[in-house]
Amino acid sequence: LIATKNALQRPRPAAASKQVLALGGTPRLPTAYPSGGVVFTTVTAIVLSKMVPEKRFELSERNREYAVNRVVLGQHFPRDIRAGEIAGTVITHAMMETPAFMRDLQAARTELRQVLGYPAEPEAPRLATPK
Repeated sequence: LIATKNALQRPRPAAASKQVLALGGTPRLPTAYPSGGVVFTTVTAIVLSKMVPEKRFELSERNREYAVNRVVLGQHFPRDIRAGEIAGTVITHAMMETPAFMRDLQAARTELRQVLGYPAEPEAPRLATPK
């Protein structure tokens, strides 16, 4: 990710325009594209959604809220956020193609569901019946 940021050298909003006030403090890296924070939160939200699908909507909404807040804070442009979401999704897909990761994910899923007091397997979603 850092190599991508270094190659693209996209400045953060406050560096691109004096009209932008960065409210989130000084970022660790001077470049913004893609948003590394959003890559991380997207991977996390997808993986947790695989573990607790009952919470996938809330996890997705929280990930989106985090991403939008990065723009509001003047740390990223919307395109940086979208690139982070795409990269996080691609990374997660690649991880889920790895048998060792899937074994670890299943073990973690079982443990997390037990700790949360959820049934071992989530209930199948109920479809609305037409009236």
